[in-house]
Amino acid sequence: MGLYNRADAVRYAMRWALARNPSFPNYSSNHGGGGDCSNFVSQCLLAGGWAMLEGTRENSTAWFAEETYTSRTWSSAQWFYEFLNASPRTSRCDEDELALGDVMMLQPPDAPHPDHAMLVTHITGLSTFDGEERQISLSYHSTDKLNNPLREIKSRQSSKTKYFCFKINDTFSDYSKQTPDVMLF
Repeated sequence: MGLYNRADAVRYAMRWALARNPSFPNYSSNHGGGGDCSNFVSQCLLAGGWAMLEGTRENSTAWFAEETYTSRTWSSAQWFYEFLNASPRTSRCDEDELALGDVMMLQPPDAPHPDHAMLVTHITGLSTFDGEERQISLSYHSTDKLNNPLREIKSRQSSKTKYFCFKINDTFSDYSKQTPDVMLF
């Protein structure tokens, strides 16, 4: 049985949102990739306690990173989305159900699938009882941001952009290999 530690996932995101962990490949466009968002969020989930899942790079149930390459479910937004949708480690949820350490993805109207992954790293106004509006902030790579308010993200997107929210299960069971000895913090 695996345990997801939301505080560790968020702590990792806070440490690496504006930098790159040298223990993992860098898929930023300035390093020849198309973006580093799913790679970053995968690293956060690993830091939170998710164990890697063995398989080939193309296997839709594998989720891993090695020194020079990763599974496509680890580093490609399209495949990461498909992996999260099918994983027993997650469940889809509504935006108002998101908690620290959960994942949000977005799909612009001209994209055939979600193309950006973000981790929830800050929430204010936890209830409307006190009159404070709930505000979610996310951290991510590609256009590196730390605690970027969701309302700002939405203000830069088309009104037709789709948002997908994933609740990360606090406990999970699956077949996995041990987490590699990498520098997480």
